[in-house]
Amino acid sequence: MRKPFVFVLLTLLAVVLSCTDQEKTRCDIALELEGKDYENHWVDIALGIPPTMKTFIIHSIPKNPGAVLSSLQDVEVSYFYADWVRSDGGTIPPKDYRLGWTVLVPAGGSATCTGIPFMRLGQLVEPPFIDLLPENGGRDSETGATTIRCDAHIKVYGRTMNGCDVVSHEAILTYEFYYGGGK
Repeated sequence: MRKPFVFVLLTLLAVVLSCTDQEKTRCDIALELEGKDYENHWVDIALGIPPTMKTFIIHSIPKNPGAVLSSLQDVEVSYFYADWVRSDGGTIPPKDYRLGWTVLVPAGGSATCTGIPFMRLGQLVEPPFIDLLPENGGRDSETGATTIRCDAHIKVYGRTMNGCDVVSHEAILTYEFYYGGGK
């Protein structure tokens, strides 16, 4: 009984030791986000235009800097996710937002995305922003302020060509929402 077990164990050990660094760590790519050209840092809810990032760069970073990468580590990003958090003392955040967006990030390279919205259309007339409408008093019911400040915690999700799920590090973008006034 011990001989088959020892044989299987030795065989597995030989396979593991003969693998390259890339084969040992199937998911050897990390994704970093870089936001450029803030668009709509101040968001006028009267215009109905959701907050967006004019330019967003997704960098593919090898976890092992000395590793040789191949197209198997290319990442196909399938969606962006914005988790909204109030940063002004209020407790009611906007609803989280998931946007299907396909982009290929080459292993060890970058991909540039433009005009990515972080809210759906119509979300600016829902809580918590509805308080800022003139017919509702124009002030946040929780803070009494005429603006609402929120942080969008952004992540992208994808999969390498060899089937490894990849989630980016988080990028945090701050937005101030108001009604009219042309800030």
